[in-house]
Amino acid sequence: MFPSGNLQQLKSFFHENHAKVKSEWFEQKLGLNSSSNIPDFNEIFQRWLDEDWKQDSQWCLQVLPKELNLSLLNVEKRTFHGHYILQVEKMIDISRPLPTKINVRKSIKDKRKEKQQENEDEKEEKKEKSGTKVKKNGQVKFYGYGRRLWQFCLTDGHQECLAIEYEPLDWLKNPIIGKKVLLSGPFDVYLGTILIKTSNLQLLTANVPKSTLSAIDLQEILEEYDAELEMEALGNQDDTWKSC
Repeated sequence: MFPSGNLQQLKSFFHENHAKVKSEWFEQKLGLNSSSNIPDFNEIFQRWLDEDWKQDSQWCLQVLPKELNLSLLNVEKRTFHGHYILQVEKMIDISRPLPTKINVRKSIKDKRKEKQQENEDEKEEKKEKSGTKVKKNGQVKFYGYGRRLWQFCLTDGHQECLAIEYEPLDWLKNPIIGKKVLLSGPFDVYLGTILIKTSNLQLLTANVPKSTLSAIDLQEILEEYDAELEMEALGNQDDTWKSC
């Protein structure tokens, strides 16, 4: 049975699930009032998670401690407690080199094909080199960099904070830009960055706000990004394609 009831009970449901929402969101945007009978609290909660808090923050309450603001890089280590529902604004694997300019990246795929053809006769030799492994089809399987290390930019709709994958998040297989996560304490903050462990982060929704989704093409970004890594792992040292 779905949780249901009146508006006050719905607000209590949001509070119990760590969602800090202005009353105006229920009343003005959803048109609910004290006499409303809400059949499914989960559906309303999901609607809240599907909002783009960065674009439309007027309904959000600021929940992040001011000490976590990006402009306040604390030098001493601190431990924070509490629960915070946040939107993932950006994320990047900082164990890998940064992507280059877009117009330069587009030429990488062609260079990769040429390089793969040139190295067809050298596959066996490359297998023996440390730090680089090659599949049978000649594509790089291991780039020679350290383990994945995601860096996140998170927001409550008002302020942003940084976080890194301090412990591997096994459930995180693909980018979750635009999605909502539950950040739960205790978690440590060092140099203004949250050190995320497995117990600290939970994905709340699989949906991405339409405004966020229309602004990015994750698949294209990742394909171009991987193309750069393959070129570098295959030994291309041409500085022209790596210039920023």
